[in-house]
Amino acid sequence: MRFIREVKDLYDFKRKIVELDDICYGSKIIFEMNNLGHVEISGTIYGRAKEHSLEFEFTTDQTVLLPFYEALYRDFINESRFKI
Repeated sequence: MRFIREVKDLYDFKRKIVELDDICYGSKIIFEMNNLGHVEISGTIYGRAKEHSLEFEFTTDQTVLLPFYEALYRDFINESRFKI
C-alpha cells in the first residue's frame, strides 16, 4: 500500500524517488524523477535463490505513472479491504 501511495506522490511531484524492495533475495526497483518530469526506472530482480538476475534501466516521462498507479490501486486496493 505504501508503494502505491508513493507512486501517486511521484506523479504529483511530491516525491523524487520511490523504491520497491524485495525482502527475500534483495531485488529492488527504483523510480526516480527529475525536475523535467522524466522518470528513470532501474533495478535488479533476482530469481529463486539468486540463480539468475535481471538488471535494467530505462527512461520515460511522468505520464505513464498515473495509469500505473490507477491499475495498482484498482487491483490491490479497490479489490481488497485495505484503503490508502
